[in-house]
Amino acid sequence: MIGAWAQYWEESERGWGVRPDGVYLYPTKEAAETDTKKRLKAMRNAEAKLYVGIPDEYSRPAGAPKFVPVGAKLATEIKKKGCVYKDRL
Repeated sequence: MIGAWAQYWEESERGWGVRPDGVYLYPTKEAAETDTKKRLKAMRNAEAKLYVGIPDEYSRPAGAPKFVPVGAKLATEIKKKGCVYKDRL
């Protein structure tokens, strides 16, 4: 089976709750874990400069990376770019 490692994200917004916020696809689990930590750290650093306390809206990983089936064309793109973002699978 052709597949990729998917890291789903979710967004929390005060007064509105939680909703899906896209998925990043990676060629390996290690790439997913490393990039997710890097993205999350960058987001939190940017938020710390803009907000005091918890921001009104923020994104976060929704669980651990999961192996998912993908088509050959998408698998090639993921391998070439190292990471591909999709609104949803």
